[in-house]
Amino acid sequence: MYPGRGDVSPLKVVQYLLERGLIDPVDLFDGAVTVIDMARRNRNLAVLRERHPCYFVKQAVDDDERRTLVHEERVYRLLGEHPRTLELSPRSFGFDDEQGILTLEYVRGAHNLSEHSQRTARFSILIAKRLGEALLRIHDTAQSMSEEDRRVLALGPPWILRAHRPSLDDYVRMSSGAIETVRIIQQSEIIAHAFDNCTTVGRSTHWCTLT
Repeated sequence: MYPGRGDVSPLKVVQYLLERGLIDPVDLFDGAVTVIDMARRNRNLAVLRERHPCYFVKQAVDDDERRTLVHEERVYRLLGEHPRTLELSPRSFGFDDEQGILTLEYVRGAHNLSEHSQRTARFSILIAKRLGEALLRIHDTAQSMSEEDRRVLALGPPWILRAHRPSLDDYVRMSSGAIETVRIIQQSEIIAHAFDNCTTVGRSTHWCTLT
């Protein structure tokens, strides 16, 4: 675990949010607070309340994950400062450096695109269109940001745009299905050319990638 603090258990996370003034002690007496363990790469806990804002608490388990959460908080904060991108990300309540904890707004009913695709067994053209529109708003907004803020978002082109030119390290991490996908992409000069064009255009307008 990250040095200098202990695990945030369901009981401890409630105490933590109480100390930060994010939940009201009154909520504890009517059973209105529910904590769900959603651990993945980080220690993740969802704190749900019936009639008030809910929270998603992420705690880093090592230095690498701590750096990831610090960067994640900066991205959320930047998006929240601009009217055009405000609705594109959950609200951040800040990163606790001592505890290695990032506290976010919990969006009820939300799930990521991977989970959605697995659940529905299809890829939605409508969702893809909306995702593209959201990324365009982020790219456009980045142009009015300071150079320092743009560097927070400019992480290079998405990995998929170099799928036709994978490195040896990429191959090591790929599943057999991913390798087959790369083979199919490499067989199409049109797709490969389109990927190269997207990468070139992106370099001139600052690639913005959310992780």
